[in-house]
Amino acid sequence: TERCAAHSVLHDLPGICTASGLVRRYRIAPMPETDSTPLYLQIASQMAGLIRNGTLVRGARMPSVRELARQRGVAQSTVVQAYHWLEDAQLIAARPRSGYFVAPRPAVLPEPTVSRGLRRPRDVSVDWLG
Repeated sequence: TERCAAHSVLHDLPGICTASGLVRRYRIAPMPETDSTPLYLQIASQMAGLIRNGTLVRGARMPSVRELARQRGVAQSTVVQAYHWLEDAQLIAARPRSGYFVAPRPAVLPEPTVSRGLRRPRDVSVDWLG
């Protein structure tokens, strides 16, 4: 890792500036030319892998759409589609005018509790139905 300059890292190897200002480098594997999977899913899958293995940490800024499109040699709309897929999977979140960021961990909901039953059974009648 190395310190980033004003949180703008544009080098040969993509980098992510962490909250502490350190650059974490990662390498995106080239896409196989014979793969029949749509390009946006290939990109989304690779980015999801970087998130899941901890290379891209929670809260880290994702590469810009333009930069990732340039690196991968694809249209910007392909990267946007990949990012929308990652948003739907709740792995990243868009911040207007700021870009995309790795989503924070979802809130852990408390386990439901079993309600306590009535102390004594009640009589129920269906006579009023008629």
